[in-house]
Amino acid sequence: MMRCYEEILPGSADRLLAMAEHQQNLRVKYRFLGLISSFVAALALFALSAYAISLGFAWVAVVISGSFIAGAALAFIYSNRDWR
Repeated sequence: MMRCYEEILPGSADRLLAMAEHQQNLRVKYRFLGLISSFVAALALFALSAYAISLGFAWVAVVISGSFIAGAALAFIYSNRDWR
């Protein structure tokens, strides 16, 4: 198939491969940024829960932690599902 593209427009096969490589690099970059932002959010919610406990609002800490754990579980479940 690539040979057909190259016959129609010389250099097109190289351009297609370069586009695929660029797309792959962007996916890796955004996945890494997503992991970092998720980690920062987890630390912030953990700190907020610890602060709520220190003020004597344990039930608030449970709600904050529980909602974060539920959201993380749902994100994990739906990220591993094959949507095709």
